[in-house]
Amino acid sequence: MPAQRNDVEPTLSKSPANSAQAPAEQAEERSTKPPRRRAERSERPSAGSRWPGLLLLAILAVQAGVSLWMMRANGMFEDEGTYAYDGHQLWQSWFDHVPNTSDYSKILSGVPDFYPIISAGLDHLGGLFAIRLFSCAMMLGATAALFSFTRRLYGPRAAVIAAGLFALLQPTTYMGAFGTYDAMALALLAFASVCALRAADGRLAWGWIAGAIVFCFLADAAKYASALWNPPVFAILLFAAVPHVGWRRALVRAFAAVLGLGALIGAGLYVGGADLRAGIAFTTTQRAAGTTPASEIYHDTMLRLGIVLIAALLGLAFAAFSPASAGRFRVPGALLAASLVLAGLLAPINQARIDTDTAFPKHLGFGAWFTAALAGFGIAAFFAQARSRRTAEAVTALAVLASGIYGTQQAHMLFQTWGNAVPAVNAMKPYVSKGTDRYLAEDDPVEQYYLRKQTNQSQWYNTWSFSYQDQWTHAHLSGTPAYVAAIKQRYFSVIELLGVGTESADQAMAAQVAITKGYELVAKVPLYENGSAKPFSYYYIWALQSHT
Repeated sequence: MPAQRNDVEPTLSKSPANSAQAPAEQAEERSTKPPRRRAERSERPSAGSRWPGLLLLAILAVQAGVSLWMMRANGMFEDEGTYAYDGHQLWQSWFDHVPNTSDYSKILSGVPDFYPIISAGLDHLGGLFAIRLFSCAMMLGATAALFSFTRRLYGPRAAVIAAGLFALLQPTTYMGAFGTYDAMALALLAFASVCALRAADGRLAWGWIAGAIVFCFLADAAKYASALWNPPVFAILLFAAVPHVGWRRALVRAFAAVLGLGALIGAGLYVGGADLRAGIAFTTTQRAAGTTPASEIYHDTMLRLGIVLIAALLGLAFAAFSPASAGRFRVPGALLAASLVLAGLLAPINQARIDTDTAFPKHLGFGAWFTAALAGFGIAAFFAQARSRRTAEAVTALAVLASGIYGTQQAHMLFQTWGNAVPAVNAMKPYVSKGTDRYLAEDDPVEQYYLRKQTNQSQWYNTWSFSYQDQWTHAHLSGTPAYVAAIKQRYFSVIELLGVGTESADQAMAAQVAITKGYELVAKVPLYENGSAKPFSYYYIWALQSHT
């Protein structure tokens, strides 16, 4: 299945995708010149050996340009604010001995002492742009790792196609502009996969296996949901090694890797304690079911990854039935290809199971990394059968370009699905200060982040969840009745409502504010989404008259 290459030993077998060598290379192979002369010529890198690397640099440049363009297109999202703000709080608790009253282990989707600390450090250096720039660098690393992975497995032509497809998929450019843990977790999984493949031929095998284990562990620590793609990494480790060391030794290696990762995860869970385990259950393994039908999730999958999945199925067919993958290479090669296809389907299968599309575009990107490698092989192998090499290359380039344009448009639209809350934050700023006052905000992580120097985290409340004991009846309330009672008793000094996401509760609160003495409407700030010139909604900000 994979391609024979001059610089490394093939991982599995020869591929039809790269068997059609350049005419100059074929002429060199048929040359009757003395062996010494051919050896001397082979020592000098030819133009043919450099073009894949040069094309990779061009792909990375385009990917970086798109992500940089997108990250300037919108303000902070609440997830970005959550991790940066929580990281600052942890830094203060460590070095400034400021008491930390929040238990981040129970609410974050990754280990609190890992990515949030990085995010806060980056924020200190360059603000939100630095945080997002780090994500861009991580996604560039993931694309480069995909090129290396695919080149070793299927040859340079397939590697260029795979990198080109992946670089401009909607999940790729979106995560490259989005300042959360997703990009780092995906890059770590990519590095783990490269290590697993490098372990196949036996050279420093256990060192590469150790690297795969560590990278998987770090990816899982950064984002708990990354564990869903640990099995494809171990499948690569197993099936890529079979042609070199046989089934028995390959199974021993894979089993040892599973035990090693299990030991690290077990140690981490023990050190993290019950709160960390509760957080993993709440955010990942026992996540509440949603209302998005499975049909919509699968339809969305085809819209975002259709070309990659179709090309990967073509690659699977070549791996399983091509004469080039006959003999002892066919079974492990086909199983490895099937594992790459399955990796691309893990996110939609899992999220259709619980009827939720939460973080779905990002999760698709994790599986797409694996599937893109096989997609590159499928396209390369298909066009290797063409009579005209130039025509095949032109059609391939156009297909990759069309996929990239479509993916970029999708990512840009997705990146503008939330509004820029900075104008609302600036409108609130004169009315907040450190102390005992309480502030209710629609997107409280964003407000907390921007106003962290003049407020405390304990002062903030959001419109999604709230419990309150009525001061008059002493009844314990939750949800909308709790908000209404708290406003009636002027529990909040400043209230910001948007009417998006929690519409019914916001309407009830707005009605109560209007009839409660002491509150004054101090600002009405427009919210724009998707680059529209017309406001999507408005932030309404009230403050107690004693604060105005």
